[in-house]
Amino acid sequence: MKRSVIFGAMLAVCGLASVHAQTYTFTDLGHASGVASAAANINNFGQVVGLVQDANGWNYAVTWQDGQATQLGLASTNWGASDRFSNPWGMSGSAVGINDAGQIAWTNTDLNKAVYATVWANGVTTALGTLGGAQSDARGINQAGQIVGRAQDANGNWRAVVWSGGQPTELVTPNASSSSRATAINNAGQIVGYEQRQSEQFPLHPVQWDQGVASSLDESLGHTNTHLPNAYGLNDLGQIVGSVKAPNTVDYYRAVLWDHGVSSMLDMPSGFYAAEAKDINNAGQIVGFMLSHDRNVDFRAATWINGQVIDLNSLLPASVVDAGWVLLGANAINEVGQIVGQARNTKTGVIDAFVLTPVPESGTWALMLLGLGAMAIHARWRSPRKREA
Repeated sequence: MKRSVIFGAMLAVCGLASVHAQTYTFTDLGHASGVASAAANINNFGQVVGLVQDANGWNYAVTWQDGQATQLGLASTNWGASDRFSNPWGMSGSAVGINDAGQIAWTNTDLNKAVYATVWANGVTTALGTLGGAQSDARGINQAGQIVGRAQDANGNWRAVVWSGGQPTELVTPNASSSSRATAINNAGQIVGYEQRQSEQFPLHPVQWDQGVASSLDESLGHTNTHLPNAYGLNDLGQIVGSVKAPNTVDYYRAVLWDHGVSSMLDMPSGFYAAEAKDINNAGQIVGFMLSHDRNVDFRAATWINGQVIDLNSLLPASVVDAGWVLLGANAINEVGQIVGQARNTKTGVIDAFVLTPVPESGTWALMLLGLGAMAIHARWRSPRKREA
């Protein structure tokens, strides 16, 4: 989607302010009517989407606006334990994406565990189509309302797909593949995801689609004898983040950045043996998580700036730490620098969705408010018409 130069510049100012912030305010979003929650994404107005688990182990897609939760529908029956590394303490169910117009892309699940890509806008839920098969799965959405994920073809094969105007188009992979999935799309229409090649049982291979042209991402940094590598997020500059199998026998997975074809391993501190990068904003700030050898430490939410890792827990106010909160994983970051993920309270045992809001240096607030004003005007102009289910 096209943006004005002024709008883009203001977003960049907001992003740069967040990069230099040294502390954050912490907001516990709670778990609505459930027992646990996890935040998957956040738009530039602070509207959050994620999952809430009820007492019976069912997951529901939820959006939080000004602290108020709205339930969208049944989203997943898979919570945490079976995919513990890739999605710590939740988020192993369907991903949830949101844009500045408030459109939410998510995957509805029925009681038989069949899945259906869905878009929610202005209180109306609309199912997205498939490639001739029975099921589909939504993973990301951009400001123009394009949605990416995967859908089954007439033979039941899962294929990477982009929905534009609600219509699905298969994304052809660089190699003959048995399955593929798109995981994220930026505002230039660039898409990332993966393919599983027909000649191999493992691994998955990261892929980028740019202007309809598919290409494989560099995998030379890590081993390729596992499900990973994988690409999870990208910004409007075409920078991509994800993870690769560590190139040694000591570490497990390592966070990686692909910058216009050049891959680089992101920093990981001693005492940790795994890390994944989940998202990157236009200022280049990356978020994700790390996994420690020490079971008393376990998961830690992380941010990378210029390739150097920072444990996000080290940037929390002392009062938040004293209250027992530990940030387990960061799943997304917006252009204002707000970060969302999931946290555990060591005193109560609860696992809740959170928002971190950067506390910038004095003098940047006016610029940030100016940028948010421009976004409000832009989003109102782009606001989609209400659709019928």
